[in-house]
Amino acid sequence: MLQSGTGNEAHIIDSGLSNVAYVTQVGGGGVVNVSNVTQSGIDNFAQSYQNGSDLESTITQSDNNNMAIVDQRGLTLASTVTQSTDGNQAYVTQSASNYTSTVTQNGPANVAVVWQH
Repeated sequence: MLQSGTGNEAHIIDSGLSNVAYVTQVGGGGVVNVSNVTQSGIDNFAQSYQNGSDLESTITQSDNNNMAIVDQRGLTLASTVTQSTDGNQAYVTQSASNYTSTVTQNGPANVAVVWQH
């Protein structure tokens, strides 16, 4: 976890085994950037990179062998990734301003790619 600037918040809750979570937030400037990662399974990987202001990402992984990567830049962006079964992959990239994405993976071995520019 690396945070630069003011007003950034990162919350990582890991109640599983062999999970990895990375959060990097840059910017802020008095406007809060928030990253939430919750992992309760085994061998999950979560990465949230945010750059800019008023950005929020939430990654929830409640089963095993999931991967979620969120890369946001710009202003007023929000991303939510929920993975509740095994072997899912989600890749989210958002830039510019005022975008929202939601990825929900309830079945096994799904791949989701979101690219908003």
